[in-house]
Amino acid sequence: MTQTKEIITVTGISNKEEKKDGWVSCLKTNAPSWKTLLIPFKKEILGSVINQLGVYEVSLKNTSNTFGAKPRFEIAEARLIASVDSILKTFK
Repeated sequence: MTQTKEIITVTGISNKEEKKDGWVSCLKTNAPSWKTLLIPFKKEILGSVINQLGVYEVSLKNTSNTFGAKPRFEIAEARLIASVDSILKTFK
């Protein structure tokens, strides 16, 4: 399993109580073309970190074990860089 560091902008969080994993809707920020990604994360590990919309530095873990298979990424680590609220307060 390989890990890569990325900067993402989280635009939505699905953190339902009855589900084991949470999901984020995000944009890969430091890429030439932006597209919306849906990436899972383990709620028991990252539920307290990924709890607001904003810009995050994340480590993505490829959970695909089959050679040549399409990569399946999961957030392994996350750090909030700036929340949307703090960005909006700066410009008020």
